[in-house]
Amino acid sequence: RVELEFDTVNKIVKVYDKIGTKKGTYFIDSLNLKELEVETNSYDYFTKIIALGKDDIRVELVNDQYSNKIETLIWKDEKYTDINYLTEDARLKLNELSKPYKSYRAKIIDLASISEKYKNILDYKLGDTIVL
Repeated sequence: RVELEFDTVNKIVKVYDKIGTKKGTYFIDSLNLKELEVETNSYDYFTKIIALGKDDIRVELVNDQYSNKIETLIWKDEKYTDINYLTEDARLKLNELSKPYKSYRAKIIDLASISEKYKNILDYKLGDTIVL
C-alpha cells in the first residue's frame, strides 16, 4: 500500500511509501477533539490465502490475529517456481490483507496554530500519525 498526495493546481499526484512522521501529536476530548467519526472497511480483508504457483505448487496460510472468521483469497501467479518464494510473498500479502482498515474523520481545535504553547507538541502535517 502507498500514500498519495494530490497537487490539483499543477495536476500532479505524488506517490509515497509513507508520508509524515510519528511525533506524539494527539487529539483528545478534553483538549482539542470536537468530533470523531470512525469508518471500517473490510472490502479487501482476508484471513486465509491459497497461493498457487507454476507446476501445481501450492501454499495455504492463515492469519487470524484480528478475527477468527475465515475469509479466503485465492492468489495465482505462475512466475513462482520455488515454494519458498511463493510462501514468503504469500505471507507478506496476507499480512497486509489481514489487517482491517479504518479511516477517521475528526473535527479539532488546531491549538498549534493559535498558541505558541502547543506549537511543537500538537502541530501536524498530512500523513502524520495521530494518537486518538
